[in-house]
Amino acid sequence: YMKTVDDIIAKLSSDNYDTAVDLASVPEHIRGFGHVKHQHFIEAKKREAELWEKFRNLKVGAAAKEIRIKVAA
Repeated sequence: YMKTVDDIIAKLSSDNYDTAVDLASVPEHIRGFGHVKHQHFIEAKKREAELWEKFRNLKVGAAAKEIRIKVAA
């Protein structure tokens, strides 16, 4: 998960912010136990792949601004 967050932050912009939030929240959708959790995991990984595709291919507008994030130590 930390690698995912690092990858998101490295390419974060105002244009892909909403997709970045969706990507970071994918693990919240993996719930349950046994076969229920497994099905949620499969669905979450599929959604994650779609979101990564969208995140990487978003066209950055000419007036796009960089988003700066403060991280507490």
